[in-house]
Amino acid sequence: MRFLLLLLLAPFTLFSQGKFFGGNGDGYHMATLNAVVLPIKIESFRVRNGETKRTIELTLSSGSKACLVSLQRSQNASNFLAIDSIVSPAGATQTHFDFIDAAAIKSSIYYRCKIADCNGQITYSQVQMIHQINQRGVIIYSSLDRSIHYNLEEDADMLLYDVTGRIMLRKNLVRGQGVIQLPSFMNGIYFLKVGRSDTKTIVL
Repeated sequence: MRFLLLLLLAPFTLFSQGKFFGGNGDGYHMATLNAVVLPIKIESFRVRNGETKRTIELTLSSGSKACLVSLQRSQNASNFLAIDSIVSPAGATQTHFDFIDAAAIKSSIYYRCKIADCNGQITYSQVQMIHQINQRGVIIYSSLDRSIHYNLEEDADMLLYDVTGRIMLRKNLVRGQGVIQLPSFMNGIYFLKVGRSDTKTIVL
């Protein structure tokens, strides 16, 4: 009982280095505290189409610390392969990452980023789709704000339907640039068809 009382009354001192001291008969105890690691948070993830290349931009929220960011590419929104990566030194505060993809400029592609923090925790961005329409225009689906951005050289009908074939959205797109905000569908797999182009899969 006397030992318990002495233990409860023993002074504990917390230093700024994250350590407690003591436990050697001097009334103190030593322990090391692990640093608190904030989770990775994605602020934006964008794909921009150019005439000779595509620019992919990833921005993390302030306080996120990524040691490795990999850009991954897929043709079916399922099987992704890493095509580029950026290493950030441990403890760095880099929050903006730019990638260039010139190899797939004439095809429809899905992109995502794989982000590893300095403790090895993995975070994936949402999938961005860029859809080349018979080289007569471009459709970019943004999964972050559930919107479709288009740039067409001719008018085209757009259909969005679910796995049962039910049409969820029908739009007549006028040539030029525009943005369509998708309704609040339930999350899942949907199919997008524009004009005479091939049908593409998007994931909400």
